[in-house]
Amino acid sequence: TVHHIGADLWTQLLIADQLQKVYRALCLRQPALLPTPGFTYRDHVRLQHEYVRSADGERDWQFWRERLKHTPSLLPLPLDFVRGDSITMQGARVSHVVPGSVMRQLQMFCRQQGLTPFMVVQAALQLMLYRLTRQKRFMVGTPVAGRTATGSESVVGDFANPVVLCADFNLATTGSLLLAYVRRQVASALEHQAFPFPELVARLMPLRDVRRSPLFQVMYVWHQAH
Repeated sequence: TVHHIGADLWTQLLIADQLQKVYRALCLRQPALLPTPGFTYRDHVRLQHEYVRSADGERDWQFWRERLKHTPSLLPLPLDFVRGDSITMQGARVSHVVPGSVMRQLQMFCRQQGLTPFMVVQAALQLMLYRLTRQKRFMVGTPVAGRTATGSESVVGDFANPVVLCADFNLATTGSLLLAYVRRQVASALEHQAFPFPELVARLMPLRDVRRSPLFQVMYVWHQAH
């Protein structure tokens, strides 16, 4: 078991790949030679500190401050039980397999509309949350890899950075408008994805509640098949 504070999914796949290489080498009675990264997690932390104080960091901060200033940070999700005094993470898991025929139709639709499956499913999620809560404006988080520095792709550590996507059903009043809105939201959010989420929370100072995570309470995670 690895705590998320020290490892993201990328790290877990990296460790699994290296273990496989070591195991294969041992089976063949060969030396297990793994490359030594020239980049370290300390370098990542240093670059983040430099970035948030740079002109690029200031530009991204101004973008997020403007983007999020009028969006409520709490989403009134309907609950089966009374919310507890703190977050426990003791939830249930529901799994559903999407038929291959549906995925093929989705991919065809995306090609026709100039979208990605990520965008279409994100739009569907926002629509579902709107129907559940009847709240027209809210935020959804989605993680990005955060490994933009050269050499970071081979380093163990938690680089993942949550990015905030805003929903606004005052503007997205039809299916086509919703898809266009989500496409713009995703593109602009990814353009400014480098700003660290903890720094964003610290500067925005949203209403804090130990029973809820700050800014968003729903996270949308898209994993590519490996």
